[in-house]
Amino acid sequence: MSDFNDNVREFLARIPNPFALENVDDVVAEIQFHVDGPEGGDWYAEVKDGQAKLVEGTTLNPELVLRAGAEEVKALLSGTLDPFKAFMSGKVKVNGNMMLGLRLLKAIKLT
Repeated sequence: MSDFNDNVREFLARIPNPFALENVDDVVAEIQFHVDGPEGGDWYAEVKDGQAKLVEGTTLNPELVLRAGAEEVKALLSGTLDPFKAFMSGKVKVNGNMMLGLRLLKAIKLT
């Protein structure tokens, strides 16, 4: 779907926006992503009606905050990095509703 040589901004630009989520029609939430490193930045996802819309910037009251490097974010969103293993190994830092985060990451279907 996307080339891992892209920077995060290019990678996210290739994702349909909003994109569909499976089995989470009941979830309404905002998820903040802090991407570390030279190609980093801040994005958040507005989740509702079984879709997630990515917005560059920050949100005031996210239910969940994820912090990771660019490669980890691309791998999580593309489904090549298991969210639980990423958290347990320290590749991804999570603050807030962790169960919500795991549920949403498993619901992403970009292909």
